[in-house]
Amino acid sequence: TPINVTDKLGRMLNELEHAHLYIAQLERENGAQTDLIASLKAEQATQRAAQHRAIAELAVIAARLAALEARD
Repeated sequence: TPINVTDKLGRMLNELEHAHLYIAQLERENGAQTDLIASLKAEQATQRAAQHRAIAELAVIAARLAALEARD
């Protein structure tokens, strides 16, 4: 049976265009996710630093309490 090359090529180009648009969408989503991950990592680092400061403050308070208890 004869093959309609023009029709087949048109369908292939259409599929290629859809694939290109899908890839572009994935690249945008990937960029947004990369930005979100960077933001979450920065927030996590900030929270860890705050946690370390709180632990240090608790250690100071515990030492003061121990000193007060030792005087009694």
